[in-house]
Amino acid sequence: MVEFKRRGYDHIEDARCQLWVEQSYQELCEERNWPFLETTNSAVMPQTLTDLRQILSVTDTTNDMTLSWQDRRDVLRRDPDLDDTGSADTFFLDGNVVRVHTGDTVSTFSVRYLKVPAELDDDSDEPLVPDRFQDLIVDGAVYRALKDNDEYDNANAL
Repeated sequence: MVEFKRRGYDHIEDARCQLWVEQSYQELCEERNWPFLETTNSAVMPQTLTDLRQILSVTDTTNDMTLSWQDRRDVLRRDPDLDDTGSADTFFLDGNVVRVHTGDTVSTFSVRYLKVPAELDDDSDEPLVPDRFQDLIVDGAVYRALKDNDEYDNANAL
């Protein structure tokens, strides 16, 4: 927010500046499957991932096997009570909970995924975007400020 205000927007209230910076940051992160958003969680299943955006892979690290994704509805058609046993071969999503078909509670599973970044609540919060691209966050906030001030030509030029 400090950089945004340095571009001549120091007269705008902090809450509005923070909103535009945050919107710009989240929009930039949603633009592509950026490597800086990749993370891995290893645990038994099910795994609740509150910052889940997109699963890249699920691996049974105990049995050294990569699982394939299956739609939850298809899993339920195949096993309505979800009570099959054996080694897991597929995973599915139940909201933000990753589950494996078979109810395997012994094996460890590694879930590699893209996360939704935490909000930038304070000036001391660091965005996940690499330093060399952080100007794009400020540019996005300036774009919003220009549109808010009906400066559409300048916004489009930016």
